Amino acid sequence: KFGLGQKLYSKWYTKWFDKSTLNGTVLCLYTMNNRLAWEEAIDKWQKPVLDDTSLPDWYKSALFNESYFIADGGSIWLDVSDDTTLPDHVRKWGRYGYLEGN
Repeated sequence: KFGLGQKLYSKWYTKWFDKSTLNGTVLCLYTMNNRLAWEEAIDKWQKPVLDDTSLPDWYKSALFNESYFIADGGSIWLDVSDDTTLPDHVRKWGRYGYLEGN
């Protein structure tokens, strides 16, 4: 809940699931059923960069191995599509934020 508990937003990934039955078991089953397709898609996405000899190895490593923080490092992506007070582009793509500190 946001705005002193006045607004309730869902996490972005819930757009693809029935929110009334969504739980850890559902997510685990979905993951196991789609794992191979995701691995193939990731390989297809990364291959052109990894095979590009003009790119330095440190860049390739940083690009694929250090970007995990965007997804897992204290980040949140909200589905705000039902909030009619927000601009259309925000309603379409949601709100994303991440924690950063030194």
